[in-house]
Amino acid sequence: MAEVTGPYDLIWCAGGIYFLGVTEGLRLWRGALAPEGRVAFSEPCLPPRPSEAARAFWAAEYPSVTGIEGIRDRVAAAGYRVLGERMVIGAAFGSYYEPMARRVADLRSGADAGLVAVLDAAEAEIARWRAAPDDIAYALLVVAPE
Repeated sequence: MAEVTGPYDLIWCAGGIYFLGVTEGLRLWRGALAPEGRVAFSEPCLPPRPSEAARAFWAAEYPSVTGIEGIRDRVAAAGYRVLGERMVIGAAFGSYYEPMARRVADLRSGADAGLVAVLDAAEAEIARWRAAPDDIAYALLVVAPE
């Protein structure tokens, strides 16, 4: 994603822009967008009044997580404007984590040390989500260059 060439009418990045950074990724992609091009992305986000469990969930994996205001600030810093946004909060993540928990359990039998480490990390993430299922959020945004 750091070497996108384009031109594209739409760059869609679900759950991965944080590897580059929102501001950095949007700056990199500007040259890959066609005129009137857009970027759609999701970004981990703290809910409006995050609990300590929500903060703990993200602290382990993404300590620079912010609320939606912080994401908007990073979009603006890249020279883009927000065209639309939506928050996905709470129980919707059950559709992701519950099947993952079942698959982790299935893979435990006969797992080598490398796989065990991956499964342990997945279980830790699932446990953090279960501790605060109504506090975990992602922001979905569609943005355009200014």
